[in-house]
Amino acid sequence: MGVFSKLLGGKRSSETVSALAMPFFPTGAEPSIEDAIDWVRTHCPDSGSIEDVDTKDGAMTAEFPGGRLGVVHVPAQIPRDDLQGPLALAWHWPEAQEAIERHESHAICFASSSQLSPVTVRLFHTRFVAGLAATAGASGIYNGSALLVREAAEFISEVQRAQRHAGGE
Repeated sequence: MGVFSKLLGGKRSSETVSALAMPFFPTGAEPSIEDAIDWVRTHCPDSGSIEDVDTKDGAMTAEFPGGRLGVVHVPAQIPRDDLQGPLALAWHWPEAQEAIERHESHAICFASSSQLSPVTVRLFHTRFVAGLAATAGASGIYNGSALLVREAAEFISEVQRAQRHAGGE
């Protein structure tokens, strides 16, 4: 079964919630999935466990309570055409263009679920992306779901402060 087929459980429901983000790195080194999982366990203990981790050739699939997670390391820059719109809107990160020009690799991080709410899926996904960014020294995050680029340190800091509001589902 392919990586994306495995992520989607072999079929795609019309009610599947998904999230996509790409942390980008100033080096071509492959990030440690195990370190990212440990970061999530330490900094976001209410996230639930990440189970059935399967890694091979720079790709990882795993399950979290009610959903699936996947990561593929790409030893190349994110295509510039994909980032022109988000860079034009990055008023909050003046150094974005410079960071984009210097990155050497990125990871495609995807989460999905046909059982969980959009808030739950995206919160879990965001926490995992922050863990990958924190442990692998990302310079920024391209949030494909929001068409937004963010400075990695600010993104990680916000994730560490984020909490689910009472009755927020």
